Amino acid sequence: MTRISWFLGLVLTLVLVTACDSAITVVPTPTAVAALPSVVVFPDETDAPALPTDNPVIVPTEAPTAPPTLTPGPTPAPTPNATATATPTAIPTPTPSSSPTPSSTASATPTPTATPTSDPTLPGDMTLLGTWTTHFIPSPVLNGNGANIRVPAKRINDTVVKPGQLFQFIDAIVPVTVPPYAKGAYIHNGQFVLDPAKGIPGGGMCSASTTMFNAALRAGLKIVERHNHAVYIPRYPVGLDATVFSTGKSDGQDVKFVNDMDNPIVIRAYGLKRKVTFEIWGVDDGRTVKLSEPVITNVVKAPAYLVYTDSLPPGVMQHVQDRYDGFHSVVVRTVKDANGKVIWKDTFNSQYSMLPGLTNIGRKPGDPPDGTKVLIPDKP
Repeated sequence: MTRISWFLGLVLTLVLVTACDSAITVVPTPTAVAALPSVVVFPDETDAPALPTDNPVIVPTEAPTAPPTLTPGPTPAPTPNATATATPTAIPTPTPSSSPTPSSTASATPTPTATPTSDPTLPGDMTLLGTWTTHFIPSPVLNGNGANIRVPAKRINDTVVKPGQLFQFIDAIVPVTVPPYAKGAYIHNGQFVLDPAKGIPGGGMCSASTTMFNAALRAGLKIVERHNHAVYIPRYPVGLDATVFSTGKSDGQDVKFVNDMDNPIVIRAYGLKRKVTFEIWGVDDGRTVKLSEPVITNVVKAPAYLVYTDSLPPGVMQHVQDRYDGFHSVVVRTVKDANGKVIWKDTFNSQYSMLPGLTNIGRKPGDPPDGTKVLIPDKP
């Protein structure tokens, strides 16, 4: 009888264990995954995000194979914000963010050593003539979570520019529609527009245009057009940023260069989650590129202000805008041919406006009137 009871108990235990095991088995629900863009991914980068479906895809050119063919093109401009809260008393003195004062050693980068390509899609005599990488922070406010930087890279990737041909960034990345682009921040009258409701399609794409410009600059190509931002943005090389903006009329700003070499060049672009890279590949004709250190003058230090407001609860603080020093920058590029003769000597002048830092604070009884600005003293 004891053995029978023991056997029945064992059977009951097995049934319960089997039931529990079935109860905790979870069948994962499949999730929709957006298609990844057809850009090349660096081996060391595994976090490249999905890119919105490229609706009206106007890819400027086809992948370079034997004799390649070109079609160029880009658009809008822009870019920072954060929100923080604290509880001050009397006259609070928050620590202002340090203004991005440029350093005189910012970006004199030599031309990359010409290395024969092992890429089977490129002619064997092509070498890397110039490259540049820009790091950015994906943000729904600033750049459509990076889509406004990755889409231009995708559209320009594999563009072939024939000898004597003009490349125009805006022409290469249009149409700028939502999707695949998104609304993003921009600079208007020297001020950052960071309100998502007021953003413009493609806002923040200047990370792509600046990177394209710097790759062409270092390849020694003829630069036709480049414009600096109204405010210096620290992630760009001093005096070598390149903003773009277009209203569809002739009043826009663009990045333009000419392939002044005897052979076609191929542009490779890689848009990843937090960085974008542009490369210029072509037949090395022996030219060399030298960039001077930026000469910085007329520095105007940016102050930081505390702004009393009735739009926030009493004592609550809200960071509105970082501060940016104003200054003038000059960078000189000298391009020489294989015999040492100067081909191009360009002087890039950039005037950056000063932008004060702003922090709003909700008024308490006895505080200054709504809209009053109080200078925040710098730490000694």
